[in-house]
Amino acid sequence: MMTTAAAAGRLLRLSSRCILVVVFLLAACASSGSGRVVTSLPGFDGPLPFHLETGYVEMDKQNGAELFYYFVPSESGAAAPFLLWLTGGDRCSVFSGLAFEIGPIRFVVEPYDGTLPRLRYNQNSWTKLIDEVEKAQVLLDKCVYASAVPNVNSKTDGSDGRRILGEEVGTGKLNHPPARPPFGCVTYGYYLSYFWANDKRTREALGIKKGTVNEWVRCHDKDLPYTSDLGSVIKYHRNLTSRGYRALVYSGDHDLLVPHLGTQAWVRSLNFSIVDDWRAWHRGGQSAGFTISYSNNMSFATIKGAGHTAPEYEPERCFAMFRRWILNRPL
Repeated sequence: MMTTAAAAGRLLRLSSRCILVVVFLLAACASSGSGRVVTSLPGFDGPLPFHLETGYVEMDKQNGAELFYYFVPSESGAAAPFLLWLTGGDRCSVFSGLAFEIGPIRFVVEPYDGTLPRLRYNQNSWTKLIDEVEKAQVLLDKCVYASAVPNVNSKTDGSDGRRILGEEVGTGKLNHPPARPPFGCVTYGYYLSYFWANDKRTREALGIKKGTVNEWVRCHDKDLPYTSDLGSVIKYHRNLTSRGYRALVYSGDHDLLVPHLGTQAWVRSLNFSIVDDWRAWHRGGQSAGFTISYSNNMSFATIKGAGHTAPEYEPERCFAMFRRWILNRPL
């Protein structure tokens, strides 16, 4: 559960999905010696049908700083590229990638009744092809932002203003439960994740060290000791892509947080020549978005109907896009 520096757009490479920082690469390299094999998770019915490893990587011994990681080997059983997944921004946990975007688990979205939220297997997990180590969300109409806000003392629950008298979930009273979204909103799973992750059984299963985090929140709000000092990462993208590394930049065409037109603009600013001009790409006989290919093995694609976290909104289309790209096939 960690946060990383912010970056515009989403850049996929043959060996990684890279959003500025590479700390999870270190985590993956260390996983074979310091990891904990997790065979079951609270809320998941039966043994996990995939291999899951968690652990810590020491980053600053003097100050006792460590980063937590998840590692899921490829489920294909064959040799596969390594996928590095880092969540952008200074705010949100990488657990979002594991449980809401490309990982092998999903929350069973059902009204929260005070019991432990349930999990299910994700049929569109990107780990079916590769090895995987795992900002604010675009919200649907009338959905509230379903993440706890540590530096806010309000205890209202949803738009009706009802008071939260206290939530007892395994570890005791939770201080900052998120507002309850209307059931059916895309953010309801975020709401469930708060109660699942703060349950004592979950922490024990994942191997969370006692005393490290008293209360888990999916996203923070200006309460972390974090300074944003990098206005643009375009020069880093240019430095890598000009060397010919295969890269895929993708955006949901309904992303209002980082609109795809802005992402397309910075891709164009690299001034790479066009190899395959703007065209639709398809899944199941239907348009799934648009794509364009450039020199230096760079491609840009939009995902039709997807918001900021595209695989969360359109998992089948994103899985098809990634599968074709990682196997070096045209979209």
